[in-house]
Amino acid sequence: MGKMHNIIEAKTSVKKALELFNKLAPEAILQTTLFVVDSKKHLLGVLTEGDIRRSLLKGIDLTESVSVCMNKNFKFFNEQNFKASLINELKEKKIRFVPFLDKQKKVIRIYDLETIKSILPLDVVIMCGGKGERLRPLTADVPKPMLHVGNKPIMEHTIDRLAQYGVQNFYLSVNYLKEKIEQHFGEGETKGIKVNYIHEKNPLGTIGSVRLVKKFSNEYVLVQNGDLITNIDYEAFYQQALQSKAAITIATVPYSVDVPFAILDLNKHKKVKALHEKPRYTYEANAGIYLLHQSILNLIPQQQFFNATDLIQLAIDNKENVSTFPIIGYWTDVGRMEDFVKVQHDIQKVF
Repeated sequence: MGKMHNIIEAKTSVKKALELFNKLAPEAILQTTLFVVDSKKHLLGVLTEGDIRRSLLKGIDLTESVSVCMNKNFKFFNEQNFKASLINELKEKKIRFVPFLDKQKKVIRIYDLETIKSILPLDVVIMCGGKGERLRPLTADVPKPMLHVGNKPIMEHTIDRLAQYGVQNFYLSVNYLKEKIEQHFGEGETKGIKVNYIHEKNPLGTIGSVRLVKKFSNEYVLVQNGDLITNIDYEAFYQQALQSKAAITIATVPYSVDVPFAILDLNKHKKVKALHEKPRYTYEANAGIYLLHQSILNLIPQQQFFNATDLIQLAIDNKENVSTFPIIGYWTDVGRMEDFVKVQHDIQKVF
């Protein structure tokens, strides 16, 4: 997202605005937009170095306010138009910085369309309450999702990537050493997102705590384990859920089993039809990432230990539509020490 310090007041002089542009690197000047607000922080217009230059050629004075040369016909996001189709349209028009406005037209955040991938209407729950016992002693005083991979914690890679897809509402389900997570992310203000916390007084499994959220803002809720490193395409994942009209869409990864023996293929009379020498069988394994339609959340019991696999089986038993989405890119569950070591080498290739 763009920087909120790109906001200036309408009474600012043209000279002062030029000084702000002059502090930028030459290559940044043409790509920077200033957002002009009134005394109550309502957005009035946008201003580029080109707008100033054209106004100066028309004869305006440097002492005049930027309101005389700002562009009042600007593009913006709000709750009604915040959709992937609009971001694609603005990208095609080579518009880079776009503000998100509240109902009073105050700037809530600024999006940099060169870094944002999409805008997905999702609420996200990240499960980060486990003790990570297989990674001790690393997790003796650090929750597993907060172990650093590269230059930041495991779950921060997930949050930052989802923010690139325009996700704003995050719920972190915490228990073990929860204060470490809360101190690091706060309410999400440093990232321009909203972070809420779900406090598990007792362990509720891999999805039970989702039921503790009274109301989600969006039709679909993404639930992801907090110990994953992946570059899954969240937009394609979401589109798969929409197209299949699934109550649950499960992200999957291939898992292969090598059999070290020759396997006999028998017919119903126990006669040998074929012989397979040391075959490899490949299955689609659960990747720990789910897209849930809100209609399925009522199947999660209140205040009970309940795993995602329990929900999936219950949905199947109830004849609900359960679909899958194969992850084409990178995925690692950082559950064991060897996984933690491996992902340290892989991280530069992932993002």
